[in-house]
Amino acid sequence: MRFTIRDLLWLMAVVGLSLGWWNQTVRYASDTASWQQANMDNAVARTDAVVQMWNYKRELAKAEAKLKAAAAIQKASPTEN
Repeated sequence: MRFTIRDLLWLMAVVGLSLGWWNQTVRYASDTASWQQANMDNAVARTDAVVQMWNYKRELAKAEAKLKAAAAIQKASPTEN
């Protein structure tokens, strides 16, 4: 079997396009995985921040309740100065 220059050029074109497609697919897959990991890390950080905010709000509510109770006690029995 005899190959011509035209056959070799077609072979080079097909191999080049195949390698380019494969390279793009591999790069896209790795970029997608890194983006997914970054989004997951951001979601965890946001979740942690929300939990911390709710903990602070709960502690603030407890402190406000104690302050109101102390003010009510002081109002009910004022000390003489």
